[in-house]
Amino acid sequence: MRIGGNELPDLSFGPTWVTILSLVPFFFNLLILLFVAFKGARTKLNFSFVLFLLVLCSWQLTESFGRTSLTMEGAAMFVKISLYPMLFIPVFGTMFILRLSGQTRVVNSPIFFIVYFVLPILTGFILITETYEYELIRSSIFQWTSTPSRNIPTLLFFSYIIITCGGMVFFVWRAYFRTDLHHYHSSQISLLAWGFSIPVILGIVTEILLPVFTDSEAFPLTNISVLSFSLASIYALYKSRIFLSVPKHEWKYILDHMDDGIVIVNDEMQIRYANRKASRILETKRSQLPDLDLKKSIAQSGIDLVRLTAERPAVVKSEFNLLTGKERTRRVKATFRVFNNRENNSIETLIILADVHNLRKAEAESHLKSQQLSSFLYRTSHDLKNPVVCIEGLLTLYREGSSEEKEKCIDLIEVSNNRIKNILHSMAAVTRFNQHQTQIVPLKVNDMIIQVKSKLQEMNSPLEIVTNIEDHTIIHSDSVLLQFIFTELGINADRFRRPLIQHPVLEIQHIRNYNQDRLIFSDNGIGIPEKVSGELFGIFFRGHLHSGTGMGLYSVKWICDKLGYQITYSKSDDGRTSFSVTIPRAETLNDSMNQDSVGEESFADALSA
Repeated sequence: MRIGGNELPDLSFGPTWVTILSLVPFFFNLLILLFVAFKGARTKLNFSFVLFLLVLCSWQLTESFGRTSLTMEGAAMFVKISLYPMLFIPVFGTMFILRLSGQTRVVNSPIFFIVYFVLPILTGFILITETYEYELIRSSIFQWTSTPSRNIPTLLFFSYIIITCGGMVFFVWRAYFRTDLHHYHSSQISLLAWGFSIPVILGIVTEILLPVFTDSEAFPLTNISVLSFSLASIYALYKSRIFLSVPKHEWKYILDHMDDGIVIVNDEMQIRYANRKASRILETKRSQLPDLDLKKSIAQSGIDLVRLTAERPAVVKSEFNLLTGKERTRRVKATFRVFNNRENNSIETLIILADVHNLRKAEAESHLKSQQLSSFLYRTSHDLKNPVVCIEGLLTLYREGSSEEKEKCIDLIEVSNNRIKNILHSMAAVTRFNQHQTQIVPLKVNDMIIQVKSKLQEMNSPLEIVTNIEDHTIIHSDSVLLQFIFTELGINADRFRRPLIQHPVLEIQHIRNYNQDRLIFSDNGIGIPEKVSGELFGIFFRGHLHSGTGMGLYSVKWICDKLGYQITYSKSDDGRTSFSVTIPRAETLNDSMNQDSVGEESFADALSA
């Protein structure tokens, strides 16, 4: 059917669900277009991407209206309009891909200009002269499908579409395999490559090749399959900030996340820029920083900015009391760097601020961790030395002994090897818990007990856990750390049970007061001698030399200190050993827990003892 005439056709559209289904891909790309245009960085890459989305959305909208029009005249009008933006989809798509992969020289080359700009304009004359022909056929799914004819102008038009879209797919896969041309992750490039390839291949096959060469009806899959490109673009935006990344934005992100406050002021000491840290140090909202007067505080510091201005370059460091926006003084260390122009006149002054209190606290924590590491390595190496020496001696006996003695040596070597494994496991646990970020959540006590039972079953332990705690009993704590306390106290009870007792038992009780919860772990094991009970929670301490690593109860005590809990040991008259863990209730837990100081100090005390 030849398109012609100037009368305005009926613009009614088909069933609502058909129209919505046709427009879903358009709305996806429209949202991406608006986001990149208004939130993205002002780069040539994003400019090319916005132009590509603009022509793609224009084609999707008019193509959807053409598919869902109720009248043939309306469908013919929209199909004709959709052909114009179709000409430039591969143009801006290829430009975007080349810029994305770093091949900007190709974009600026004359060949690219001829193929991707001159050819579309020449091909557009086919549409203007109305020599392009196609047939509109009613579809069972969509209202209309357009099948191209076989005349020469129509074949030339679609030859251009096949060549340019095929080139677009070629360049995107070339960018994926030539990873040296870009700095993005290959997974994101791969997703974009599939996002471009799927609609191009489906569109060429189902809407051009099959109708032209097999006389079959065209099946419009291109518009719907563009969803693959939309989803790939959204993933690239989310995972790699592919359209948001630009040096200006990256520097701003770095400055806002620095540990030091960055302030830029002019000659009048008016703040021109300040990062988040500086805003916190000055105790002023960033929007109110230009109104903050720094002259008084700078003058009190004894720094002569006039002298700094005369010297280029000039860097001065000073420590002084800074007046904040809340009229409070804060001790800070400041580094001043004055920037001058060619006439040696000062333009701006860069001030780097560091809170002295936080700085000293960080230095103390660094020194504390260094002491912890040194002590920990010394005590660990010393504790590992015994089983290693034991294994060396047993190996010597193994070489010289009889077959019976060799079997005994193997058993003893296995015991020493298990001891080394237990020590290394405990060391890893302490290190892991030291780095753990505490999260207080409601926990069921019985769920913790079930985990302990499961662990003891794995160890083939005969220890029986007895409790009368109700199923709905809740404690607010950190799930990982509290579970370790339960498990370690259960393993400790199993490790030190009486060898000849028939029914080893661990009883777990829960007592709730108005502002705290108490967990009591009682067992009928061998107990702990009174003379060593004061050293019970020390690192590498073992109440009985035949078992344990000396890390279990130490780890439990360290976790309790970290969470603000109290753990105590007692022994009843009938010989039962009890550990009591006192947990503040949820409303008082935040006041009692000090992760930055309590946990660190207890760790250092244990290691330096």
